[in-house]
Amino acid sequence: MRQIKVDKHGNTIEEVKLHPSLFALPKMISELGMSPDNFMITPKAQEKKKSEDEAVKTLADFMSAAGAQLAAAREKKKE
Repeated sequence: MRQIKVDKHGNTIEEVKLHPSLFALPKMISELGMSPDNFMITPKAQEKKKSEDEAVKTLADFMSAAGAQLAAAREKKKE
């Protein structure tokens, strides 16, 4: 949260504060027996998730292409 304040001399001061609900996050994570990686809040966890998503997409693209080739071969065989 950003908060802009004006001091008595007319200067603006911008403060950045955490949302109050974020203070409870570490306690919730520990009570659930999880780590910050499980919540995808660390850069390492986010990079791992991105890598896994790319691998899944690659496999899905491969299977889709193979299915299209099989369908085309069946159609050709029917003719």
